[in-house]
Amino acid sequence: MSEIEIDSDNKGKSKTDADAEAGYYSEIAGLLRAYLARYPAESAQLEVLQRQLAKGDYQLNSRSNMTGHLTASALVLSEKGRCLLILHRALGRWLQPGGHLDPTEAPQAGALRELAEETGLILTANHGQPVDLDSHLIPASASKGEGEHLHHDFQYVFDVGDEDEASNLVACDRNEVNAFKWVSLQELGDGAYGSRLARVAKKLQNEDRLTLNARGLI
Repeated sequence: MSEIEIDSDNKGKSKTDADAEAGYYSEIAGLLRAYLARYPAESAQLEVLQRQLAKGDYQLNSRSNMTGHLTASALVLSEKGRCLLILHRALGRWLQPGGHLDPTEAPQAGALRELAEETGLILTANHGQPVDLDSHLIPASASKGEGEHLHHDFQYVFDVGDEDEASNLVACDRNEVNAFKWVSLQELGDGAYGSRLARVAKKLQNEDRLTLNARGLI
């Protein structure tokens, strides 16, 4: 699916609300198009998201959307070339900070908000292009009353500069995060923290900071 045309259905909404919603999802579709232009080989794994956008699924930010909904995550990169990971309390896994988007929240803004909430780090936006998009399956949860569904995650890279200074500023939300650490791109690329982070690490290892900046990724 190479073209992403939105066929919207805004029945029952004011024209202002409908226009704002249509504009928001048009921006999401634009981010996806630009990403697939850079990484066309990843189109197949993002097919569900492409279909949802094409049919005008304007519930992509709703956690009740059991086809799939949007999330965003932040990969924080230090001057040492290491990335910040947090130990997720509920999942017991080392992950990048991230979570669900608020209604009509831009993915990059959501990534920065989640980063601030989970780690206390307040960083500024970059050029706005995600370094990685990933649709991954979330198992059903009886306790949450949720069926099996997809998370369509927009991941952004943020340059934090001095690693030691950043570490001193980290204040983890203990309701969600047990600990944090810095992990080298080499270690991420070896797959110890999952295939998604390995893929992202290899993308970053192939680019220097100037190139990443020029491409709008950092």
